[in-house]
Amino acid sequence: DGIRDQPRSGGLGDVYKRQSMGCGGANVGSCVVNVTNPDAEGITTTLLGTFGQSGCPSVGDVGSAVKFQEPTAAIGLPNDLAAVADPSCQKVYFFNLNDNSLIWASATLSYPWAFCKSPSGDVLYIVDNTNRIRKVDMTADTYLVTDLAYYNNKYLSGCAVTSDGNTMIIGFDGTNLGNGIFEVAINNPTVVLIEYTGPRDNHAVTISADDSTIFYNHEHWGELRKITRGDANSMTSWATTIGSKTAQSILFSADETFAYVKTWRTIQKVSFNGNTVINLIGDP
Repeated sequence: DGIRDQPRSGGLGDVYKRQSMGCGGANVGSCVVNVTNPDAEGITTTLLGTFGQSGCPSVGDVGSAVKFQEPTAAIGLPNDLAAVADPSCQKVYFFNLNDNSLIWASATLSYPWAFCKSPSGDVLYIVDNTNRIRKVDMTADTYLVTDLAYYNNKYLSGCAVTSDGNTMIIGFDGTNLGNGIFEVAINNPTVVLIEYTGPRDNHAVTISADDSTIFYNHEHWGELRKITRGDANSMTSWATTIGSKTAQSILFSADETFAYVKTWRTIQKVSFNGNTVINLIGDP
């Protein structure tokens, strides 16, 4: 059905809070960070929950009592909050990072897979692997979830928002249904502005600080690739040594000299030119 071709987590693992990046994952865990330190190396992790469980977490759970089935993404939010997506539980959860408690759970959302957010963090966008993008108003305590757009026959795998908050870059990946990356205006998201040629099996879509370059992971080749925005045929390789694991998130340091890349089993540090890859956590 286009969903089961996605890689799945295996075994028990942990979900972590770190201090300088936001990433999601399985096996080695998801991590959530603020921006006080652009380099996560050596920073102590704090347990936010475990996964590989048969049940789903409940509001009020803390630390090891938080038991996810398959957390695929995590992202830091304003007011010391973090969001975690669990497609097997079919929910998005919010953590209070001050006491590591789970404070909110969404209604059933089919298959929430990835996140991106507005530059201010006032709006959280939820990528649903069953063709839909939703948004959450983070300025209201009720955290109302509404639909942004539906894309027929596109199993969405990631998103990124430009620095002006006006444009969204969306990745999709589906068996026999095509693969790609395209752009839409957030105020008119049903109209595709440009679709890029070449991306397939793509995950972890992100964008450079100057909005000029799109970065993503080519899953089956274990390769990171990049695209010059506005040029539909500009896909080139960026880094080829992250191993044959899906990159679930790519987050650049503040000065864009390197990126943290979260795969299913590792967190890796990749230089901006793609020539140097350092394994920080996990077994590649």
